[in-house]
Amino acid sequence: MGKPPASNPKSAPLPEIQEEIEQEITKRIGSVVSGPQRKQVVAQMIGLVAEERFSGPIAHPRHLREYESILPGSADRIISMAESNLQHNHDMQRMALDGDIKDTRDGRLYGFLALALLIVGAILSAYLGHEKLAIAFLGAGALGTVGAIIRGRKGGD
Repeated sequence: MGKPPASNPKSAPLPEIQEEIEQEITKRIGSVVSGPQRKQVVAQMIGLVAEERFSGPIAHPRHLREYESILPGSADRIISMAESNLQHNHDMQRMALDGDIKDTRDGRLYGFLALALLIVGAILSAYLGHEKLAIAFLGAGALGTVGAIIRGRKGGD
């Protein structure tokens, strides 16, 4: 989109303004350039003035008119295609953002559950008389929790 069919980035100016541009350039360069080079310089200047750049989600309005004159209804189809493409991009960004939020929420939930299980394991181990196993459960939970707190948001959350 944004490009005319079979276009050349450097195009001649529209015929109705080419003569006006040529007269203005000739007037401005005055006697600075004379002889056979004058015509060549004027032609180069017209080429420079006529160069056109366009960027956007749809074709340049002049190109849309040309598409429409070749195939009636095509300009509306091009604009509709750009609108649906924009909507698709918005939908994809929304899905990606929702996925990131869900991943973060699920990660925190599973982390909390893992910590709770470690604490329950430590309490149960201590109750059954396995103090070293209880210390190991609490140590693993504490190290994981402290590590997550230290990393904070820098850890990718």
